[in-house]
Amino acid sequence: MTITCKEFHEELLDDPVAALHRYVLIIAGGEGDGESGVKTFKFWDRNEPVKDLTTRTDITKNNCNRITLSKNNETEDRPQIRNNFFNAHYVSMWTDRRPSLLGVRKQCSYFIPTNASFNKNLNPDIMLTSQLSGCTFGVGKPTAAKQQQLIHIQPGNNEGGLSPANKRYHLKQTVRDLLGNHDIYGIFEKENQLGDDRYGNNANYAAVIGVRKDNAWRFYAQVYTRKDFKYCLCSVTEINEFHRGAPNSGDDIGIKSAS
Repeated sequence: MTITCKEFHEELLDDPVAALHRYVLIIAGGEGDGESGVKTFKFWDRNEPVKDLTTRTDITKNNCNRITLSKNNETEDRPQIRNNFFNAHYVSMWTDRRPSLLGVRKQCSYFIPTNASFNKNLNPDIMLTSQLSGCTFGVGKPTAAKQQQLIHIQPGNNEGGLSPANKRYHLKQTVRDLLGNHDIYGIFEKENQLGDDRYGNNANYAAVIGVRKDNAWRFYAQVYTRKDFKYCLCSVTEINEFHRGAPNSGDDIGIKSAS
């Protein structure tokens, strides 16, 4: 089964949960600590069947393809969709360098407009960020200025000789400080996604997307892994107000709901 960029774009906007069960998204955003904003992504349908990881069992699903979305370096007011390209709000990944990262709060955050506009080229209804392998993605509450703060932070490097556990602790604190503890809408992180088919499993990766409808954003995390050199779809979860720290809390949209 093959799909065009336009068809994929329409499916994602129409029913993001169904689309995330139908296609495994490999999102490449380039180097971290970069500029967030409206960017152009190139679409590739790899036409590669993906396995479905359900209750630890691999079941081949011929209707699940691997899709690659790669950020272009160009940023122009181009048509929203053209050939194999489309525009999306992009959230750049930043590295946790606590406390120095807190000094550039606005720079490492992206304030996405909640209101749609007629110019979909510069204010599209889709948000993307690069693949998560150990990072945390945070969502702030909608503000009176009709914005939501988004952050994508990865654990710090070996500066200071921190242990892996201390790096995770620093990351948790940085994300919450950047968002403001009273302004957190949802946080997607290793610590609140426990289980073999969840992001907390170190063998798994995640793609995080956002879709805006009726001037409101909803954010989703698709978890996948690689098994026997094949991509396997693990789970799809909505990132919402329940994801603030409790393990496995929130609205889990399991594989079984795709049928």
